Amino acid sequence: METNLLKYRAFTEIGEGKSFTAASEILGVSQSGISRMISDLEADWGFRLFERDRNGVQLTREGAALLPYAKALCSDFRSLESAVSGLRDPSRGHLRIGVFSSVAT
Repeated sequence: METNLLKYRAFTEIGEGKSFTAASEILGVSQSGISRMISDLEADWGFRLFERDRNGVQLTREGAALLPYAKALCSDFRSLESAVSGLRDPSRGHLRIGVFSSVAT
């Protein structure tokens, strides 16, 4: 998966109430990698996405405003991947065979 999309996916996983640890397990990335992705997004966008404390993480106002867009982006990307896989499937689609009429009879 494209690096930025993986960052957005990490953001959505954590934003949907999962912990950094749970997001790392779902995405197959180390917990420190997830933390780095979120830090990169926060640096790129110029504000914090989550408030972190001993009790876990909570979305900030800005994070909550952006979460639906990140979820839609990830969903659209999964749809795109599905469409690409479908087009690669050789059992899908039409096969047209052209022959001269003299050969066909």
